[in-house]
Amino acid sequence: MKFRLTYLILFVIVIIHIAFFKFFFTIPKPKTDKPEGDKPKTEEQAQPVQPGTGPQLPGPQLPPKAGSSPAMVAIAPFNAGFFRQDFKQLPAELNKMMAAVPACVVVDLDGRRVLFAKDAQTARPIASITKMMTTYLAVKKMRDSNGALTLNTPIKVSSAASQVKERRVWLSPKETFTFDELLKASLVHSANDCAYLLAEFLGGGNEQAFVADMNKEAASIGCNSLKYYNANGLPTANGKENMGSPIELAYLSLHLMKYPEIMKWTGVKVEYLRENDAAFIKRNGGATMLTSSNKLLGKCRGVNGMKTGYTNKAGHCIVATCEREGRRMAVVILGATKERDRIASNLIEWAYKQP
Repeated sequence: MKFRLTYLILFVIVIIHIAFFKFFFTIPKPKTDKPEGDKPKTEEQAQPVQPGTGPQLPGPQLPPKAGSSPAMVAIAPFNAGFFRQDFKQLPAELNKMMAAVPACVVVDLDGRRVLFAKDAQTARPIASITKMMTTYLAVKKMRDSNGALTLNTPIKVSSAASQVKERRVWLSPKETFTFDELLKASLVHSANDCAYLLAEFLGGGNEQAFVADMNKEAASIGCNSLKYYNANGLPTANGKENMGSPIELAYLSLHLMKYPEIMKWTGVKVEYLRENDAAFIKRNGGATMLTSSNKLLGKCRGVNGMKTGYTNKAGHCIVATCEREGRRMAVVILGATKERDRIASNLIEWAYKQP
């Protein structure tokens, strides 16, 4: 028994020594960034997921609010179902005013709802509202040029541009303006000579080549009522005028809202051209003042554009866009009397009262 007990004691002592050495003298494995058995992640998998970059659910694709990020948002081509009818009853007094308006539409742009319409799908002369498509397509071409064109691209005045009549800034063939300056004059002052020059330049020296692209663009976005004969909206020599329907012009406003380069000018009441031309200022006593004919700017809260127009045939026209409390509205009036602005303002106020 003593012999067995001795061996048992020795066995226990050996076990204790082994455990002691294992605990205090074993070198731990160095830690790694990846647990054993994990597969290495690809670069795509390793990137953190950003909000909004996952699969998108189907729904209305509208441009960002005016003045927000310039990221492009796809807009589906226009069709009969793009806006849904959600007609509301006009107040008696406002309804009476509509006698002075042959064609009109009031659209909740974010809700894609038509709140009111009067002959909204018939094409009518649009005069200088033409410049919506001119400037939209100009900026689109600039964006698509991969840097070949920028807002600072210099554009020399041509002899043909200097001879364009009516509302203008009296361009001289001795002058050169930037792409952005021509946008500014076209959108703020509705300068016919500047719109012509911009189109001529982008048409490779041929304004009509650019006009052909305007008509192609209109067709590509589903606006079949839009028809252009020139880039500025003046009647042609044989009396033809650019055409469009109120509903499609409201839709077109969504495309312009994609571009901060456009929206920064549509809401401006007064600006200047040649403000850095010391020789011109000395000769003329100041820079060329650009004044908007959109009288709703600064008077009707939230109005940020978009374009007005007038010819004898077109009458008084306006595409008025407005943003309040995150809601965007568009009021389009074609062929109206001089009461156009008052009626447009009243329609905007009425629209924002609708649920």
